[in-house]
Amino acid sequence: MKAYMNRVKKTVKNLIKTFSKLTYWQWIIVVSVFAFAVFVRVIHLSGLGFYYDTIETQYKWAEYVYVNGYGEFWSSYSEFFDYLPGGLLYDYIAFSVSKLFGGIIPGSAENDFVFIVKVFNGIFDFLIAFVITYTVGRIRKLTLFSKLLIFSCIFASPSLWFISGVWGQFDSLIVLLTLIAVILLYKGLSNDNIELARSFIVWSGMIFGLAVWTKLQALIILPVILIMLLALENEKVIRSILIQSIIFLITIFGFSSLGYFLVQYADNYKPSLIFLTLVALSYFTYYAYTGLKEKNPLPITKWIFGLLLSTWMMTIIPLFNNPLRLIDNFLVFFTRQNLASVDAFNFWYLLLGRSDTQYYAISIGNISLPVSFIGVLLYSIVMVMLYLSFVHLDIKSVKNSIFNVDLWLKKIFARRPDLTEMFIWLTISSSVFFLFMTKMHTRYLVFGIIFSILPVFLINNLKIRNMWILGTIIIHLSYVINQLSVYNKYSKYFSDISWVNTILSYMPNYYEQLFSILVIVGFIILLYTAELFFRFNRMRDNVESN
Repeated sequence: MKAYMNRVKKTVKNLIKTFSKLTYWQWIIVVSVFAFAVFVRVIHLSGLGFYYDTIETQYKWAEYVYVNGYGEFWSSYSEFFDYLPGGLLYDYIAFSVSKLFGGIIPGSAENDFVFIVKVFNGIFDFLIAFVITYTVGRIRKLTLFSKLLIFSCIFASPSLWFISGVWGQFDSLIVLLTLIAVILLYKGLSNDNIELARSFIVWSGMIFGLAVWTKLQALIILPVILIMLLALENEKVIRSILIQSIIFLITIFGFSSLGYFLVQYADNYKPSLIFLTLVALSYFTYYAYTGLKEKNPLPITKWIFGLLLSTWMMTIIPLFNNPLRLIDNFLVFFTRQNLASVDAFNFWYLLLGRSDTQYYAISIGNISLPVSFIGVLLYSIVMVMLYLSFVHLDIKSVKNSIFNVDLWLKKIFARRPDLTEMFIWLTISSSVFFLFMTKMHTRYLVFGIIFSILPVFLINNLKIRNMWILGTIIIHLSYVINQLSVYNKYSKYFSDISWVNTILSYMPNYYEQLFSILVIVGFIILLYTAELFFRFNRMRDNVESN
């Protein structure tokens, strides 16, 4: 105990010595920005946030779990519920903590619940700022003042605190988990220590699984993760993985069809559905585990094993109590409805406006294409075009061997993103998803917003960095105005926030269309900057190879 106290004293002395290097004005700047970040969260702690989300759904669900039990909720709760296990557990934990500290603030138990949720959200915002600052600090030689200022500015960003501190939603938790997952994956793939690399990649898969089973928006980053996992592998190995993936998809399709048949035609489908799901999960887990025991397992095998471990942890209780509800809530993400946009300032909002009930399709001759299909197509086109630029694929080099699958695989997976490229990819992937997918909520751009911060400090070329900063500022500003516009439309669900009304009163009548255009402009700037950056790297690689 004495030795431990001595270490604590030594650490405190070192911290005091380090922080004493800051000048008076540096202290004022850092403390002022940080104080603002804390202040804007504290003044909204007593508000109930977006009432429909925080009280009519989350509070109601958490109270039922608290009174009746977690398993009983999945078995018996018959009202509207569209969350996954992690989201429900989060609400339950917040509710339980609010009961321990009942009467924290004047008001009802509902006020206590939202208070705890917002405090938790503030902690997640704090950790996001810390992880970004720590990551940048490990790569760039920054002064203590620069690190503290970066941290404070991120923590004070309205792109974070409006959703977590005013709205009361916990999207920051998902962003934090995905941020940690991709950093661990990068550390694992770039580590020469086999055991340490295996641990990093497995943990990455587990944390990503926790994020997915909490909110399915985490799947937005999956394309980039797959690029990271498959890059630099032998083309024969990749071909084998792709074949196995096709078999996996066919298996899942067959399983889903059988499950649908059981639900429609079997009097007691529940035992059969549980059995089928357990068999499928057990088979995939065993398959990944046997691959993990090999002398030099593939990165994708390690990652999938971690993903399956967290899947078991998060789904086992819901699965045994109500497998159909669990599966239905998961599949909602994939059944992209043709509602053009749910308040998100994106391509569809600009083209068709907001839609709660009207379904859209675009007719080409006698063919009618739902806008959800068009969205997926546009997303795929942008991602493929950018990826071809990233891997430096020269079509001429493969056009005479168009049927040579191994050559294509070798060319396509020839490069693995470095840390800067990885976060550029994450930003573009998240932004284009927000821009073109249907049934899009305003909050979903938060992934692109947070991921866009790191390249600001990691890009070396000054011209490219300045362009990236410009695109980042535009989408951050548009994102914040998008959040404020939601308050304006649903003011009856919010506590009174007079400063929002004040800001919106200065906006022109067409500000929604204006900022929808700005989101697209910001995205185009980021996309063009990414292309420039990849082209710059291609020129650098050519010089080094010669």
